[in-house]
Amino acid sequence: MTVQKAIDGFRAAFSAWKATLGRGEEECDNEEFEALVDAEIAFLQCRCQSLAEIREKAAFILSNDNMLQSFTGDLTREGEDYSLIFLRSLIIDQQAP
Repeated sequence: MTVQKAIDGFRAAFSAWKATLGRGEEECDNEEFEALVDAEIAFLQCRCQSLAEIREKAAFILSNDNMLQSFTGDLTREGEDYSLIFLRSLIIDQQAP
């Protein structure tokens, strides 16, 4: 998956979740929110393949308030900080096809 596809996936999941607000449901207690969290993780885990993708990824985090809040918050996935997941994704693997 490219960084751009991961960004597009996050945006789609965010829009779907935002459309659920106001339906009387808890903001964090629906399928759309779970899909949003999954899209966040997919974005953070998406391996960068070039310096351009690293810039694109960092710029997206800095320009998106929700992603920035998740990234700078105290959030973890399976015991691992979001920031560590992100940092690992920046390592460009020369062996990758």
